[in-house]
Amino acid sequence: LNLPSAMSLPNWALDFQAKLRQFDEQFVRYNDRLQEVESLAEANARLQRELTDAQQLISQLQAEVAHLHVRMTDSGLPALSVGSHGTSASRYASDDIATASAPASAKTNKSYSSVAAKPATTTTSSSAAKKNGKRSRKPFPRQVASAARQFTAAPEDSDPGFQYLYLPSRHKETLPRLRAKLAVLKINNWRVLDIHFPARHVVALLVHNDYASDLRALFAAAGITPLSDFDPLDPKHLDDPRLVSLTTDELVQKALSVHQGRLQRALKFIRSIPIRHAVAADFCARAWISEDQLREI
Repeated sequence: LNLPSAMSLPNWALDFQAKLRQFDEQFVRYNDRLQEVESLAEANARLQRELTDAQQLISQLQAEVAHLHVRMTDSGLPALSVGSHGTSASRYASDDIATASAPASAKTNKSYSSVAAKPATTTTSSSAAKKNGKRSRKPFPRQVASAARQFTAAPEDSDPGFQYLYLPSRHKETLPRLRAKLAVLKINNWRVLDIHFPARHVVALLVHNDYASDLRALFAAAGITPLSDFDPLDPKHLDDPRLVSLTTDELVQKALSVHQGRLQRALKFIRSIPIRHAVAADFCARAWISEDQLREI
């Protein structure tokens, strides 16, 4: 059976082939752009978390400034205000001017006995810190909990290491909106170290093994069942038409490469260096990343 050559195909068939090639090229470009958007969304989520922390810090500093203003007012010290000279120190300047313009006869010389009889003033550590311009900042609750864990013995049933929980997802969602939905489910977002979409209609959450049981319980209370049989290394999740010509072994290797790329991106967004190293070591123990990749972390 002799198949007709490309030259013997009718014009509509040639046009159809050209359209298919054009659509394939567009799909590749869109896929690349989608990956860039996902990376930007992850960066945006990290920046929003940092912005939230900064806003909390600003609120605490404003409260401390207001408290200090009240204490200065109660103690009779002049508060900063903008006067007729147009500077915040104008009130102090007016006091200095008034003192300087007072007649010399109004100034009384202190005798040695009056100075010796005056009780010595003590300088506390808090007042010294204020003089040095340093103010203590109230730590966040999660920072207190993290510091306390350093000085507490690990539970006997503690399970070191980390794991991904895979959940069904109707569609891809931006990380800030996804974390907002996790907060609605009463999930501690700071315990979720990474979120990504390893396959269509699947979302992955990276947590410590000790928090995994609590996380499953919260999902169960909301009627959500994790995907216990999901394998991120299965080549069927590649879903890329450019890879149809690869062999089975090549597809397996490609799936591993894609998975490693996701894990390396996840490690970059873990701000705590000790936690980042611990997660990377766990990934290496699972053979998800190589020892060379571990040394680069």
